[in-house]
Order: sequence, then C-alpha cells, then structure tokens
Amino acid sequence: MQVVAVSTGAAFGALARWQLTEVGKKYSVGAWGTAGINCVGSCVLGALMSHQLLTVPTSTSASSQHASKHLYLLCGTGFCGSFTTFSTFSSRVKKICSHVSFHEMKWQPSTFKQFV
Repeated sequence: MQVVAVSTGAAFGALARWQLTEVGKKYSVGAWGTAGINCVGSCVLGALMSHQLLTVPTSTSASSQHASKHLYLLCGTGFCGSFTTFSTFSSRVKKICSHVSFHEMKWQPSTFKQFV
C-alpha cells in the first residue's frame, strides 16, 4: 500500500510540475518558474510536517496512525518529491553563470534575464 501511495502522489506531482513548466515557457519565466515551484513545494512539505507534528491525535488507534502515514507518503514523499527539484534550478543557474560574469549579474540585471 505504501508503494501505491508514493507512486500516486509522484504521478500527480510530475503532472503538476510539467503543466506549470509549460505555462512558464509561455510567459518566459525561465529559472524563476523553477524557483517558484520549489518554493511552493517546500511550503506544502513544511505545512504537512507542521500538521503532522502539531496535531494531537484524538485516537491512538493503529488505523488512524496508518492513514496519517499513508497521507504523508502520498502528499509529502510522492507529490512534493516529484513536484520539486532543486537539480533543475541548479542546472539553470549554472547555465546562466557560464554565460554571464558575476560583475554583469551584479550591476546589470537585464543581462541576467536574457539567459533565463
């Protein structure tokens, strides 16, 4: 059952990321879109973690804890794991930095945008 929860969440996370990437291409947001996706995914994961840590269980039944674990696997590990990717953001920043000197990025932000 755990594999199904992670796989289902990952499928939806990957589809959401792909769709937002396509929208980002339409509006030429480049690496900023990737950074935005990572921020949203990190906030969702943080909310899941804080909910899991702050919620006082009203029932100590095994089924309640089992459902909570599967929900975290579905949303946290599955969805957020495939939705966010810092490797994509890192590769885009590396591409930008290989074409623009630090001085240009610091003093002329408009040159930074052309490589995004």
